Amino acid sequence: MMVEEMAKKIHDYVKEYKHVSFVEIMRFFGQEAKGDYCMEIFHNCILWSGMSKELVDAINDCLIRGIIVMNGTVPMVYFVDGKIPKWPLAKRLPKNGFKTPHWVPVVFNPPGEKLNARKTN
Repeated sequence: MMVEEMAKKIHDYVKEYKHVSFVEIMRFFGQEAKGDYCMEIFHNCILWSGMSKELVDAINDCLIRGIIVMNGTVPMVYFVDGKIPKWPLAKRLPKNGFKTPHWVPVVFNPPGEKLNARKTN
């Protein structure tokens, strides 16, 4: 599948389901999503691994064009989705990265997605 087509499908999926994890994206694309690449935001601050180059490029394309946004999330989201990476959780994001790999859990949303607020008595 071409990167552009994959990016369109990611955009449509995130727009429909919201709060989408890497696990969900990997399941959506199946074998096509699997590979030897990872996404990181700083040195050793890894978002996800085991991805195809095309998937990494498609997600980056969506983020750069602003048709999806990436938000931090809690590890429980990935626990519920059935996959937790083997690396320690990054509790903060150091400017120069980590010496060893750390996991940064994120989800994808449509831009401008707002959280609900309610009064708690």
